[in-house]
Amino acid sequence: MYQSYEIKILHMETTSKCNATCPMCLRAVSGGAINPQLPITELSLTDVQKALSESFVRQLNKVYMCGNYGDPAAASESLEIFEWLRNVHPEIQLEIFSNGGLRSPSYWSKMAKVVDRAVFAIDGLEDTNHLYRKGVVWHKVEENVKAFLAAGGVARWDYIVFRHNEHQVEYARTLAEMWGIQKFQVKKTGRFFSNTKSARKDEQVVMNRDGEVEYTIQMPRGEKYINSALKTEKAKQSQIKEAAPVSFTKEGQVYKPSKKKSSIAAPSTSGGSLETVSEEPQQKEEPVAVKPAASAKPLVDYIEKAPIDCKVAAEKSVYLTAEGFALPCCWLAIRMYPWYSKPKTGELWKMFETLERGLDSLNAIERGIENVVQSEFFQSRLPNSWEKPSYQEGKLFTCSKTCGRKDFDLFNSQFVN
Repeated sequence: MYQSYEIKILHMETTSKCNATCPMCLRAVSGGAINPQLPITELSLTDVQKALSESFVRQLNKVYMCGNYGDPAAASESLEIFEWLRNVHPEIQLEIFSNGGLRSPSYWSKMAKVVDRAVFAIDGLEDTNHLYRKGVVWHKVEENVKAFLAAGGVARWDYIVFRHNEHQVEYARTLAEMWGIQKFQVKKTGRFFSNTKSARKDEQVVMNRDGEVEYTIQMPRGEKYINSALKTEKAKQSQIKEAAPVSFTKEGQVYKPSKKKSSIAAPSTSGGSLETVSEEPQQKEEPVAVKPAASAKPLVDYIEKAPIDCKVAAEKSVYLTAEGFALPCCWLAIRMYPWYSKPKTGELWKMFETLERGLDSLNAIERGIENVVQSEFFQSRLPNSWEKPSYQEGKLFTCSKTCGRKDFDLFNSQFVN
């Protein structure tokens, strides 16, 4: 795959905490109750210093904090981690990705002095942003972004287009210019794709914390805002209608949120620190199996047979999770805790079981990230799976879907304007 001394980019998730419950993020069950399987944790500066040697930091060109589950601004020491990285390697490129609604203007003013760029995920305006970025307060976003820019920060605005906000794209672009944002990036999300059904979907149900469907988010009408991978004939043929989801507890039982309070991390009114609300007992019933849609077979076969050209192997990038595990990429890491599967099951966990120390073999805090990269998972188990002819024989669906077909590249197609 690559050797540890070749790595040039570090993608880091400093926390699984967040102020938001976005419907297409696996941190919450379709925007409702917090994923009952997800460890709520964060990396401290000490953790990072144990995982990354100074010589490793000095070989890097870039470090960026962008969460699978959490927002870097929700971590206690993201700023201090950036400062340490800058001190060790003054020329390194540092970036933070955030919804902008956490912390105070003073925090973002300090952040502007350390990072090279902030990428703010703002999917609409005051009357629409919260429909996807559930829990994010507009005036906090505006105050924080303006404070970052006023302190000399360079920013990009990432705008995911949905049906409910596509009429605001050009107004938002103008607003970005007025604020002084360097780049406005339209994103054509690839998340209107069901991983459990291996099929395209045109809408996403949005649930509340009581497990009730509140509303749906729909794919944009305008063809220019739809991800090109989802416009392929095979994707269209595979299309399904979204239904209320089934999620699982850590014990492997079907999870139903209590009608009372569920465990959630929320920003306090003072500076964006996190407070935990108590969790009520969970209801359980027999698990329900999830199977691919019959209509999706042509797309399933097409993805499965794809030759794999690993994106992160080419760019020499590695990923550090909020628990301190090193994996090649965020796409594999996100498969660790999907709420719609029984815990510690699926293709990735099966591969972990083949390692001498299981998942602990990938613990960068204990072993150092360089040692983890030189271990069997990176050097043989994962790259060998790319040569397998089928999922049954050990090929990973995640790798085939993400780094397989060039005409079905859900990730890169987001950014093609």
